[in-house]
Amino acid sequence: MKIFISWSGEPSRQVARALRDWLSVVAQHVELWMSEEEIQSGTRWNDSIASSLDVTNFGIVCVTRANQSAPWLMFEAGALAKRLEQARVVPLCIDLEPSDITSPLHAFQGRKLDRAGMRRLVNELSDLAENPRPRESIDTLFDAMWPRLEAAVAEATATITAPSGEPNRSAESMLAELVTRVRNIERDTENRESHQMETRLLGERVEKMQIALFSAKREAEEAVARAHVAMNDHHHADARTAAALTEVQLLQATVAKLRHELEAAEGSNRVKIKQGAIRSPATPESRAAPGHLPPTTTPGNRPQTAP
Repeated sequence: MKIFISWSGEPSRQVARALRDWLSVVAQHVELWMSEEEIQSGTRWNDSIASSLDVTNFGIVCVTRANQSAPWLMFEAGALAKRLEQARVVPLCIDLEPSDITSPLHAFQGRKLDRAGMRRLVNELSDLAENPRPRESIDTLFDAMWPRLEAAVAEATATITAPSGEPNRSAESMLAELVTRVRNIERDTENRESHQMETRLLGERVEKMQIALFSAKREAEEAVARAHVAMNDHHHADARTAAALTEVQLLQATVAKLRHELEAAEGSNRVKIKQGAIRSPATPESRAAPGHLPPTTTPGNRPQTAP
């Protein structure tokens, strides 16, 4: 980012020079341009300033009570305001308050050349960088370097005498100031209304996001509950399956036991049958031919034959 430092007369020039050297350390991401140092010998003065204004992103105008209406400050401030889409022109008030500016520079938001005003300006420059530095780092560097700028400004403004009273102002000057103040009020009002609209839209978006978040949370809780139910059902099914397998194993063991007992009983019967056959041998009569009856005996022990 390139910064154009505008000045006119003393002590504005000394302050601009000190500011250039100080910002090169505190805001290292910016490129500073000051007419006294950057115009090379043999270069047309107006052309050099015009080309620098064309590539400038930010303008700082060193303003005093004496030079606030200087034609050259008006020219450079107007060129910067016309060049930039957003009026990044900051009147830096050396020996007056921003509210004390009566020239057209009053249309821009000024900063007082003191500790608070310069801290705010440095933070604004950091916010415009592509990669802003942490605010803590900026404040540490600012606190370390501020005494250097403060001493340079005090030296430059040591010869400034306080104004004896309010200068005589023409009716045209007061009318111009009034018009400027009215325009500033209108611009501030428009900005405030735009900010309120943005705030309201942001609130609506936040509310919608909260509703969506609540719905998503409720759906997630329901999904977790269903998962717990499914897990419980799965556990119950596993328990029932295990019980059935146990019963099947018991039945198999019972069947195996009964089969063993049956085989043992059949073996015992076969043994008994064999033993019975050995104890009861066959007699001649039992071996008689079929159809013939064995002879019978009478009381006299005489055999009788069938008639």
